[in-house]
Amino acid sequence: MPYKPGWEAHSMTNPKTEACKDVERLFDKYIDGMITVSEYKAFRTHLHECDQCRESWMALERTVRQLKMLD
Repeated sequence: MPYKPGWEAHSMTNPKTEACKDVERLFDKYIDGMITVSEYKAFRTHLHECDQCRESWMALERTVRQLKMLD
């Protein structure tokens, strides 16, 4: 099997649900500080319950922190 990045390989064995797709759409809103209270609650609840989305979120957070350090 050819190499796949972690999130991509994981998604092949654990397909994303609609809830996962909804939460991923909130990533940018969260980073930009534009997420509503109700979106935030759904976001945090889903990340608590879904390893795949939590791993994706943590990777994105690390990337954002590293990019901010370049400024």
